[in-house]
Amino acid sequence: MEKKIFHFIKSLRFHMMILFERLRNLFLKPGPGDPARQYVLLVNKVRQEWQWAEKTYHEVTETDLVDQVIYWQSAAERKYIHLLKKPVKKA
Repeated sequence: MEKKIFHFIKSLRFHMMILFERLRNLFLKPGPGDPARQYVLLVNKVRQEWQWAEKTYHEVTETDLVDQVIYWQSAAERKYIHLLKKPVKKA
């Protein structure tokens, strides 16, 4: 019984983190500024998403959640590599 409660809480925590991240992205949009600075902020954000997905992968135990985290991890990795290859536009 305790094990089921632990997994439920872990799953709930996982979904709450996703919800808060989406709400933060919805309401906290970056303002105008130096394009190079905005680029660096974007690269850092994507890197953090990738690191979060890697960390979450090791914490998740449910099969459906593992598949979802692998998908996010792969998407964040590809996005990060794409941004590093992309040239920075000057103002």
